[in-house]
Amino acid sequence: MSGMRRIHVFVTLIWGAALAASLAVGSAQAAVQAFHFSYSTISGGPLTSSGAGTLVATPEGGGSYLVTGATGTIDGYPLALIAPGGFALNDNLLFPTSGCASGVPVADLDSCGLSFVVNSADYNLYYDPGPAYGGVLPAPSYAVCIGTPCLSGPPNSTAVNFSLSAVPEPYAWTLLAVGFAALGLGRRRVRSKRFEVAD
Repeated sequence: MSGMRRIHVFVTLIWGAALAASLAVGSAQAAVQAFHFSYSTISGGPLTSSGAGTLVATPEGGGSYLVTGATGTIDGYPLALIAPGGFALNDNLLFPTSGCASGVPVADLDSCGLSFVVNSADYNLYYDPGPAYGGVLPAPSYAVCIGTPCLSGPPNSTAVNFSLSAVPEPYAWTLLAVGFAALGLGRRRVRSKRFEVAD
């Protein structure tokens, strides 16, 4: 077998193994997704608070994810996730297709929200749909309430800037690295072929 043929076979085997590994890892990882989150209160509100961290969630169907774990800090203290129903009617859902049993249009969180214990105080991050849909804040926005039920509104709740982004899964990075390696070997093969023709 010529050297070029061996390289071609080697690249094909590596590509096949990487594809098989990514499919196997991908199917196992598909059940869990990580998200980075951050928030900070909008200036002029009755409360001041900010936080950031990572949420681990599992698909629930209908485009929603149930948060099952969390790490990070809020107001400089470590946070701990509160189980669904543990504070302020929280359901700990991300990306729901409808508000919690109300049909309210929502964004990354619903009106039941995501709850944490921070330095012995309960926090709930949620989406307040505004007065048109029974919300307590003057306009639709993400909000945080601290220590008291969120439905009571200001001064116990205040609007926040909230961001959420998915963390790329490890198999995606592995597949990308293998793809670049295969491209590099392919370019090397073409370059060595040019030198053989030139001789």
